[in-house]
Amino acid sequence: MRKNKKVRIAVFSMLVIPVLLTGCGAGKKKNVPEVKIDEYEKVVYDTFSAERGDITPTLTIKLSATNYDKKSYYPLYDDMEIESVNVSVGDKVKNGDVLISFKSGDIAGQIESYENQIEQNNLLIDHYTNLSQIDTSVDYSKDLENLNESNQVAGLYIQELRAKLDSYSIKAEGDGSVYILSDILELGDGKVGTSNNLVTVVYGSGQYKADVSDDYAFKVGDTYTATYGIADYELVLTDITEEESGGFIVKHLTFNAASDETDFSSRDKLNLTVKKETLKNVLYVPEECVFEVDDKSYVYLLDDDGFRDAVCVTVGSTVDGYTVIESGIAEGDRVVIN
Repeated sequence: MRKNKKVRIAVFSMLVIPVLLTGCGAGKKKNVPEVKIDEYEKVVYDTFSAERGDITPTLTIKLSATNYDKKSYYPLYDDMEIESVNVSVGDKVKNGDVLISFKSGDIAGQIESYENQIEQNNLLIDHYTNLSQIDTSVDYSKDLENLNESNQVAGLYIQELRAKLDSYSIKAEGDGSVYILSDILELGDGKVGTSNNLVTVVYGSGQYKADVSDDYAFKVGDTYTATYGIADYELVLTDITEEESGGFIVKHLTFNAASDETDFSSRDKLNLTVKKETLKNVLYVPEECVFEVDDKSYVYLLDDDGFRDAVCVTVGSTVDGYTVIESGIAEGDRVVIN
């Protein structure tokens, strides 16, 4: 009986071991990671084939107006009533022009009344003066004194009323252009106050200046075309002075309007572009192809296998985004755009 029990135990043990081994083997299989290797990707560069030809440099300078002012006008009193608006945006105005007028009540009538009084007094003064010359026995000095005193008083009133009447209008304080008109002028109620900016006028002289250190041969008396947006303005170079600054010669240029009819008053800045002497038969690449290392210039050349090599080059002028290459590469070389 004891022998049989041992046999059963042995058989059971042999059945359990394969099961345990099978379970361990399955666990290892599930934990093995899958490794993916990307395919090799070749780097693709943007390139430019070095070209040879003629290029024309340009010089662009900014001109600044020497006399430029922007003046905003407000009513002098509150609750002023608009009588007339005499200008529109863009209109040219002269010094003293009435831009906007306000209703002033009977001020003008009062001025006229005092002026009539002075006129009547002057007639009486002439009359008494003539009588005193005809009949010296009669003394008209007191009458003349009263009339002259009355004229002085009337004159003072007229002066005050004219100053007050003048405050009932907005006048240009120079030659310029209307830049802005307030929307409140179109509302129709006509009432405005001291906080309302009714009109803005820009004043300018038509004279512009610029400082340049370029070697371009500007000439006094020559006419140049400056621009503001899409508008062109003709200017005459009237003066050139030079001074040395930081090892460079700086030219101080003064331009004036070529015509008195041209309105520069709303332009405080202008751009002036001139064409310089054409560079003939030069080799050039885009300026972004060139890079600097230790004060030397380099470009990357791309070979037939797609690899790039740094090549030292001697550079010249940079013109409108292209750099002249004086030596180091040849026409048709494929240069990498950095």
